[in-house]
Amino acid sequence: MKFNYLITLSILSILPVISCKTQPNLDIKVLIKTDYGNIKLKLYNETPIHRDNFIKLIKNGFYTDRIFHRVIKDFMIQGGDPNLPKPSTDNSFTYTIPAEINPKFYHKRGVLAAARKADAVNQNRESNGTQFYIVQGEIYTPEKLNQIETNINQEQFQLTARKYYTTEIQRLKSKDSTINNQQIKKKIIAKVYQEIGQHPFKFTPEQIKIYTTIGGVPNLDGSYTIFGEVMEGMEVVDKIANLKTLSGDRPEKDVKFTIEILR
Repeated sequence: MKFNYLITLSILSILPVISCKTQPNLDIKVLIKTDYGNIKLKLYNETPIHRDNFIKLIKNGFYTDRIFHRVIKDFMIQGGDPNLPKPSTDNSFTYTIPAEINPKFYHKRGVLAAARKADAVNQNRESNGTQFYIVQGEIYTPEKLNQIETNINQEQFQLTARKYYTTEIQRLKSKDSTINNQQIKKKIIAKVYQEIGQHPFKFTPEQIKIYTTIGGVPNLDGSYTIFGEVMEGMEVVDKIANLKTLSGDRPEKDVKFTIEILR
């Protein structure tokens, strides 16, 4: 009896340790403090590079007294420019990080995503190291979503074609081969048509439901990295997004913010 009792105690004593080791990673919560109120967000573990970069910047104090420098009603609010509210001589914040575009996440109202340069100069869609945006968005009709699907597929076609063209030109140059642009373009167009035709972008039933009821910015889907979402404080996002702006979509009065980690 005593022997069995001791075995039971031993098993119970190791259960908490086992539980801790098998417990999945919990979402990190952060708080954006502004004069218009606070915005509580969670960061996704499925985008670890962006999550860890964001946490590092918060811990280093980068997001202290920054501003939302670009706000567009029914679209988004953007902040984190290292040269605002005043110019900086520190070039260490001009870096980019690899894209982590996950089809699981889409631009519904309230998501947190990384800003980046346009496809024309950023074919890999790398994210800006410090700038982010929070989606306010608007509600769309099914007809409008159909048109956006077409536009997204056209953009993907053009991006893929440019990548293949650049790669093919570099390959031919390395071999000192003759370059026939028309022949190359014809070959690439046929290849990309086949790829895009087999796997075209299409909104899921869940996305359609969200975009036609809650809203968002569906035209950005699949091209920017989403790495978190608002848990509380969307009314604050609305207040900031609806502010009067100057040229360049900068609010007439600076909207300062500071970010801290909650857990």
